[in-house]
Amino acid sequence: MLRSYTADYNDGIDRGARARAEAAAKDEANITTVRSFFDAFARTQRSRLNLQGGLAAMEQIMLHVKLLSQFNQLKTLAAAKDTALLGFLRDSGYKTSRGLGWQSYIINFLANLIYISPSVL
Repeated sequence: MLRSYTADYNDGIDRGARARAEAAAKDEANITTVRSFFDAFARTQRSRLNLQGGLAAMEQIMLHVKLLSQFNQLKTLAAAKDTALLGFLRDSGYKTSRGLGWQSYIINFLANLIYISPSVL
């Protein structure tokens, strides 16, 4: 079971990422926009299990579009220096440094929280 949980899909995301995303989506310590992103991420990962037929493929596409929308919303908020998001990131130990802005930090935060590579995210 452990081997299955940590096995990677061909896109580099391990099978346990869904469970970690579901936990992050329910974690009240995360702000709403972050929880919404992880809910969309978990739904997308969950749908991978039932990819048979055209309707399932269409559902997968719709879930990916929703996930992308959630991701873009977080990046937009970071670029706009949204005080709630930036305060949350600061409280989580992130701060800007030379050459890295808040958009990079939101990507790193999301990836680190569910233990996947930022480049995969």
